[in-house]
Amino acid sequence: MLHAKLHGKLRYDAEGNAKLLEDSLTSTVFERLAYLPDDRLIAILFDPSLWPLHPPLILPVSVESVTFWPLWAWPKTTTPTVTRRSTEPDLVIEFDDRILIVEAKRHDETPTQFGNQLADEWWTARHKFADGRPVSVLAVSGLRDPKRELEILKRDALNRLAALSRGEFDDRPETFDLGYVSWRDLYLLTRKALSHDRPEQNRLLEDIGSGLIRHGVRLTEPCWLDGMQKMDWSTLKSPFATDHFRRSDLPFLGLQGGMRTCPNFFREGIFHD
Repeated sequence: MLHAKLHGKLRYDAEGNAKLLEDSLTSTVFERLAYLPDDRLIAILFDPSLWPLHPPLILPVSVESVTFWPLWAWPKTTTPTVTRRSTEPDLVIEFDDRILIVEAKRHDETPTQFGNQLADEWWTARHKFADGRPVSVLAVSGLRDPKRELEILKRDALNRLAALSRGEFDDRPETFDLGYVSWRDLYLLTRKALSHDRPEQNRLLEDIGSGLIRHGVRLTEPCWLDGMQKMDWSTLKSPFATDHFRRSDLPFLGLQGGMRTCPNFFREGIFHD
């Protein structure tokens, strides 16, 4: 949670413990993804499954910068009826050929993404980066039914951009490039993209998985009672019983080259500084 700390995004309870909120989750996951080789980070963030409305035909080659919570002044060319002073995306990644805005929300399967917010961030970025690189927006978490809601989210954003631009915005659907991924699927894509014979990448994956779990993100399918009823009692009372209900494609956290945290680092799901 280094970047959340550096940017003053951490919130504390009465005992002085950092709360596990949206910004701490964003920092925990993406600051580790930023350590990956450029080609691995690009493979994850531009996987076609994240961009169903407009799959990328060409991928970036290199990462130029990664910036958490930049504070951007509102474009002066915007219609006077909009009185905003600034926008603050969660993450901005500059690639050699495009700009990627990441807007992350706290919970999967909870409708907390809003087209107006995504449009405002895209609009500000297009005015800030005047070198002609296109701007894409990746919404992380915050949709209940992405297959249906992503198109609605994009339509809302296009309507907002039409109002902001006073006719300046080119409202062809492909102009506003919008993608989506849940926290759980982001973990799965990361696992798929990494080389598991590399101990340092295994340690990074374990950190991401542990951070997601501590923030309440389920990495496995829920264990249903009807599944338990098919098991013998001798199996269910075993300390390893949950292994029988794991997805086969999700290994235990802890691979070759793994790294462990001392038991008292976590208490009741709260990180200690």
